[in-house]
Amino acid sequence: PGKLTDEEFAAIKAHTVIGSQILSRISSMPELKYGALYHHERWDGRGYPDGLVGDAIPLSAQIVSLADVYDALTSERCYKKAYSHDKAVEMILNGECGVFNPKLVECFVEIQNVLREELCNVKYRDEQK
Repeated sequence: PGKLTDEEFAAIKAHTVIGSQILSRISSMPELKYGALYHHERWDGRGYPDGLVGDAIPLSAQIVSLADVYDALTSERCYKKAYSHDKAVEMILNGECGVFNPKLVECFVEIQNVLREELCNVKYRDEQK
């Protein structure tokens, strides 16, 4: 629940490489491998594992990255409550969750009503369990 140690953060960061290795064993689609490997790279170069910048980040990874952030914001975690769809969108648009490809953010804004509806459906299904 507290701040991660350097050792803990290094272990967490390994999931990108491990996920990529698993996907490359089960699929010949490079989009899957690179989506997993680079989904924590950031448009401004502040990500990991390789510190890629801008268009050097594969598009598949950019898409997974934005989806991952949205999911993390709208999901409850042991260290935080889930944010509403509107708050999550606001945080992404205000750059509170890093910098994303501006064209991808435009696409995200265009489909936000679909995301809101899907999020409501998921929450409703969870409540019915």
